[in-house]
Amino acid sequence: MILLFTLLFVLFAFLGKKKFAADIALLGSFVILIMALGGLLRFDFGAGGFQMLEQYSWIPQMNISVILGIDGWSYPMVILTALLFFIGILVSRYSIKDKQEYYYPIFLLLEFSVLGVFMSLDLFLFYIFWEIVLIFMFFLILIWGHENRKYASMKFLIYTHIGSLVMLLVIIAMYFQSGLHTFDIRALAEASYPLGFQYLAFFGMLFAFMIKMPIVPFHTWLPDAHVEAPTAGSIVLAGVMLKMGAYGLLRIPMTAFPDAAKDLAIFMAVLGFITIVYGAFVSLAQTNLKRMIAYSSVNHMGIVLLGIATLTPAGINGANFEMFSHGLAAALLFALAGAIYDRLHTYEIGTMGGLAQIVPKLSWIFVIASLGAMGLPGLAGFVAEFNVFVGSFQAFGAWTFLGLLGVVITAAYFLLTLQRAFFGPIPPIVPKIKDLVGAETYPYAILVILLFVFGIFPFLLLSMLNPTTLAFISRL
Repeated sequence: MILLFTLLFVLFAFLGKKKFAADIALLGSFVILIMALGGLLRFDFGAGGFQMLEQYSWIPQMNISVILGIDGWSYPMVILTALLFFIGILVSRYSIKDKQEYYYPIFLLLEFSVLGVFMSLDLFLFYIFWEIVLIFMFFLILIWGHENRKYASMKFLIYTHIGSLVMLLVIIAMYFQSGLHTFDIRALAEASYPLGFQYLAFFGMLFAFMIKMPIVPFHTWLPDAHVEAPTAGSIVLAGVMLKMGAYGLLRIPMTAFPDAAKDLAIFMAVLGFITIVYGAFVSLAQTNLKRMIAYSSVNHMGIVLLGIATLTPAGINGANFEMFSHGLAAALLFALAGAIYDRLHTYEIGTMGGLAQIVPKLSWIFVIASLGAMGLPGLAGFVAEFNVFVGSFQAFGAWTFLGLLGVVITAAYFLLTLQRAFFGPIPPIVPKIKDLVGAETYPYAILVILLFVFGIFPFLLLSMLNPTTLAFISRL
């Protein structure tokens, strides 16, 4: 139902009068958010399986169906997607001035496809939604991006599409190798596969999803895409689209190929440690604010991969919690970076300074967002990272200190950025810029409040995640 309403609002935004496109999109995203939250009334927090299932025959000759459903892993991402697209449209009303009659329908179509990824229980449908996401994000960067948008959009499309093609090959192989001739994720997860096939299929899926997350060395498309994307594009790219990779990894190969998952966990852990440390050190070297935040996303997705690799309840819960908490913090950071760019027309940290004295509201919200990304106790990121490192210590012992090194460097690059851009000396020539005022503060306030809510009351999310995680662990 939520997907149908999204398409209806896409149609209204596209066919309506140009000047009302933004208003229709805002109303549509708000309705979708309310519908996503409304599912809490029906969600069974004690169940580990799929709920609210809908199934319709689509291509019976190949046993392909439209199967939609949610569980404790996917439902938080559905809510986060609805929230961040609503935030993105709020922010876009201040930053997008050109071709609004096309921008807002495309943005809603992107929301439709991301929701579809998290709700699909048919691999054929999952792949279609996955590809649609790539197409509409490509157009967002290409049309409404910055100076090097053509290069960034093509790089984004090539990298992610190569991963998608590999994933498609594995999906087709699973269709035949299972002997079931179905794309139903639930049935394929119960099938028995030879160990050699499990290894090959697992590596293929891992390759595809590592590009999307992204994990070193498949990360180089991300900074370019973020720097050139419009603000709302960066919000949803970091907030939910990167999480599609981690979600897909958990949902498909980790569940369908448990023997390969156990044998290759150490390989994923090594990649996780490398990504955490590499992402942190590269972030420390950045002079462009948006590029720094982009590399910090690489750093945090390494934490997600490490949590998945632990194969422990604490680690898996922590990885899912990190996906949610980083979605909030990264969205807030990119929204603030966009607000700074709208005022200074630059992302270069060296041209900033003393912003806390000039725009105090914006600056202090940036401080909170930075502390959230650093994992300060009391904010959502701390709960996520604590669970991941507890699981990592259970699984990998003293090697966990490599991940903790990344946390230390994360604190260093955020504190350095705060000192240089917000609390340093005011440049001799300071443009007259205004602070956040009125309705402009709403999206930032929403995200700040949620960072505190899930940091102080983590059971609100953990109670949703834990039954699905325990069901997954029992299969291993």
